[in-house]
Amino acid sequence: MNQATGVIFCLAYILGLISTAVSWGRYGILALGIAVAIALPKLLRKFTKNSVKVTKKRRSRQKENALEAPLDAREELSLLEMLPRAKWVWAVAGLVAFLASVYFAVRSPQPAIDDISKLIPAGGNTQEVAVTVRGRVVSTPRLTRSGRSQFWLETDLVSEINGGEGGAVVNRPVSGKLYVTVPLLQATGLYADNTIAVVGFLVQTAAAVESGGF
Repeated sequence: MNQATGVIFCLAYILGLISTAVSWGRYGILALGIAVAIALPKLLRKFTKNSVKVTKKRRSRQKENALEAPLDAREELSLLEMLPRAKWVWAVAGLVAFLASVYFAVRSPQPAIDDISKLIPAGGNTQEVAVTVRGRVVSTPRLTRSGRSQFWLETDLVSEINGGEGGAVVNRPVSGKLYVTVPLLQATGLYADNTIAVVGFLVQTAAAVESGGF
C-alpha cells in the first residue's frame, strides 16, 4: 500500500464519520463508494491516456537532449495521475467509510428505554407535570451565579407524576442522570453518595445559542 492509498483510506474514514450527520448518510456513503469504485478507475485511465498524448506532443517539440533528462526534471505528476487505478482500493475505501459510520453509531451513547429523559413530553412543556425523583448524589453541589446550587443525581425511582394525561405513577424504575438545581439552603450539608428525593419539574437542556457552542 503506497502513500496515496493510505491517504485515501484516512479520508474515507473521516468522510464516513461526517456522513453520520444525516440519517441516511451511512447508506449514502456506501452507495457512493460502490459508484466511485466502478466509475473512477475508468475515468482515471482515460485521463492518463489523454495526458500521455499531450505530453508526447510537447516532448516532440523540444530538443533531443531534453528527452534524456530525468522525468521529474521535465514533467511533474498531477494529483489525478497519482491516484490509484485499482478498483479494489476504492471499494475498500467505500467499505472503510461505511464501517466508520457504523462504528460511530455503536460508540455513541444512547439513552436506555427507562431513561428519565423519556418522561419529558415531546413539546418540552413539563410545567404541568410534578415529579418526585429518588436517587443518589454523584457530584459535590456547586454554587451558581444566581445563588442556587447544582449537582448531578443518579436516578433510581420516579413517583407522583400528576397533571399529565397518564395520571399518577408511583415508584417507577428509571435510569440516567439529572442535573438538579435547588435553592442553596436545600443543598446545605449535601454530599456525594447521599440518597435523596427531589420534587420539581423536568426541563430539557436548552440548545446552544451560538453554533458549535455548549
